[in-house]
Amino acid sequence: MMLLLAIIVSLFLSFPAFADEDKEKDKNFCPKTLISGMDQCLKCHISPSFKLRESLPDDFRVYPNDKVKIIEDIGKEKGYFLLEEIKSDLIKSYLDYLTKVKVDHAIIEIHSPGGSLFDAWRIVGLMQVWEGAKQGRTIETRCYGIAASAGFLVLVSGTKGHRFVVETAELMWHELISFSMFKLETPSDSEEGARVLRHLQDTGNQWVASRGNLTKEELDSKIRKKEFWMRGSEALEFGFVDLILSGKK
Repeated sequence: MMLLLAIIVSLFLSFPAFADEDKEKDKNFCPKTLISGMDQCLKCHISPSFKLRESLPDDFRVYPNDKVKIIEDIGKEKGYFLLEEIKSDLIKSYLDYLTKVKVDHAIIEIHSPGGSLFDAWRIVGLMQVWEGAKQGRTIETRCYGIAASAGFLVLVSGTKGHRFVVETAELMWHELISFSMFKLETPSDSEEGARVLRHLQDTGNQWVASRGNLTKEELDSKIRKKEFWMRGSEALEFGFVDLILSGKK
């Protein structure tokens, strides 16, 4: 009898220790990841403070590439794409994505020294088709750094009234360049090559002139055997852009 009583007393005295141990386990149990031992849980916490990791507003979005973002501007969702390389496939996936998520304002920031003329023309075509497919769509182009050659072609092709640059942006348009190494040509070949280049140049100059205040003949003169460089403020005077971004309210 005395032995049984001693066992009961011993169990009763040890119960608080078990309870304290359970409390400690509960305290170290992560309710989010169901991992016991919060010191081992780094999925939703940041060691050592164990504050909840903050999520970005667009964490739920699956973008087609790392150049694409959805931003909010004055309470409206807009697409944002940084164009550094003149690659038309990237622009197509960007505009297709905006169609999918029902965003009707596309921003293209150009920061490019140029690239393929034909890729640039495809980008311009994709921009026009996307904008015209639904009433109220806008393609806004911006430049904070450089938009030269094919990059300039894309910049001026934004929706009129929505082509923005900073005053110090550098913009450039020039004659087309053709390069071939160790290529044998006859006089007829050279003449045909020159004819094709002239055709391509005239097409480009006609389009660029139509996007500003210069006539094609004036533009022809400005780029003949030289590059036509202009700052953002000068591009505004020529009508190639519509607003100088300053950050001032």
